[in-house]
Amino acid sequence: MNILFFGRLKDIARGRTFAPPVHLRTLGELRDWLAASDDLLGDALRAKGVKIALNQEIADPSRAYSPSDEIAFMSPLSGG
Repeated sequence: MNILFFGRLKDIARGRTFAPPVHLRTLGELRDWLAASDDLLGDALRAKGVKIALNQEIADPSRAYSPSDEIAFMSPLSGG
């Protein structure tokens, strides 16, 4: 599984790699597991507007994933 972070989340994750336990099934469970690993990352992942993409498509946190998937966490975009 490839876990990517974009925007502010990339800065907070600081290039770390994560190896989630195999019992996790959904994107929401994965997000919660990642959030529990670090308080700052946890706050950022739970922030309003953070999106999760599964294989380059925005997905609901209740969606299941597999070990071969690419999962991206994206902070809200801003600008004009």
